[in-house]
Parts: sequence; structure tokens; C-alpha cells
Amino acid sequence: MKLAHCLIALALALFAAPLLQAQIPIKVVVVTTFENGDDITGNGEFQAWAANLPLPIIVHFPQGYHHLRYNPDLGVLGIVTGQGKAHAAASIMGLGMDPRFDLTHAYWIVAAIAGVDPNKASVASAAWANYVVDGDLAYEIDAREIPYGPPWSTGYVPFGGFYALCASLPGIQCQRRKPSLSAQHPSGQLGI
Repeated sequence: MKLAHCLIALALALFAAPLLQAQIPIKVVVVTTFENGDDITGNGEFQAWAANLPLPIIVHFPQGYHHLRYNPDLGVLGIVTGQGKAHAAASIMGLGMDPRFDLTHAYWIVAAIAGVDPNKASVASAAWANYVVDGDLAYEIDAREIPYGPPWSTGYVPFGGFYALCASLPGIQCQRRKPSLSAQHPSGQLGI
């Protein structure tokens, strides 16, 4: 009986010890969807936060789309989720399940870009939305440029659906090809 108790105590010590370590308390999580190029010198949504706040510490984050950046003095954590619901859901779920961080008292800032009618707002305007229209992962062709007739009932083309666009245009030769892994994610791996 004593041997069983010792084995249970040993198992708890080995497996529960990492969970009992102090978590990093996060005050603010800044969520962006993309970054073109380097976090500091790029030109995406994340660059302004990483360079100007700053977020100096890179945190390895294999369960997400992109590494994290952290400012320990301010308690601010930055995450790039990747574009679309699937990438965002997987990255935020990975962050929420990460035992390194205490997010129980964190404020969340979703910093994103969007298009706006220039007659309604200027560049760098801030907007708060009551509703969000979700087109999921797709490209949209301007309604004035949609090819006439079937199969074009809308201007939406899902990712990977450009063959249909190309095939419907006269005088253009189309060729299907698989995207390379490096084109899908900067590290050469799939994002999810």
C-alpha cells in the first residue's frame, strides 16, 4: 500500500509540477490577423504594436499561426492569428489553453484594418462596429467587373477557386497547380 502511495505522489510531482509553476499574468492581449514581413520592419497590422509599444520578447508559440511577442514591463502580449475564422479560432484557442499565461484578468484589443468609404471616414480613423459581415476566406470581385452569365452569380471566389475565374475568361489559358507550403505560411508549415 505504501508503494502505491509513493508512486501516486511521484506521478503528481512529475506531472503536476509544471502546472503549479507561476503563470505569466497578462494585462492586455493585442490581437491582429496578419503581418507582412518582419514584425518590426514589416507593413502589416502587427508591426505598429511590435515596434512602437514595443513588444521586445519573442515567445515560441507552435500551436498558433505566428510566434507571440511580449512586454513584461507593461504585461502586454501580442498575437497574430492569421486571416479567417479557422486561423483565428485555432490561434486564440491555443493561447487560451497555453499554461504559461494567466489571461483571467486580461483586456483584449482586436486591432484590424478594413476598407471604408472615403466620403465617410479618413485614413487612420477608428470605428466601432455593431455588426460584422463575415465573408469567410474568399476574394471578392468588384460588382462592376464580374463576368456576365453563369457561373458568375456573385463576385465571391473562395480561396483556391481562381481556376473557375480564369476558366470563365475568354482568351486566357489556365493551369491548375498546388500551392507550395512556403506560400501558405512564412515558416513553410501550414498555419493550423
